[in-house]
Amino acid sequence: MKRNLLISIIFAAMLAILLGAILWPSPKGSPDAIIKMAKEGESEDKMLDAVSARTSPYGLKADDVVRLHDAKVPDKVIISMLEKNSGK
Repeated sequence: MKRNLLISIIFAAMLAILLGAILWPSPKGSPDAIIKMAKEGESEDKMLDAVSARTSPYGLKADDVVRLHDAKVPDKVIISMLEKNSGK
């Protein structure tokens, strides 16, 4: 009985975490503004300015870097975003 209750609580907690990540994604993990700039043909310098002006880290993950690359964001901009993650 206690084991079933524990399994139910763990399952409910995992479900809540998953739903939270889907419904309320972290704003720092989103490279969408830079991707939009690339698709609109903004210059590398303007994208670098936008990265520099950001006060919080991007929190990029591997799939974010792939998305940036696929959107033709210049490597220099991606590197700058990654450096912002590391606090450089």
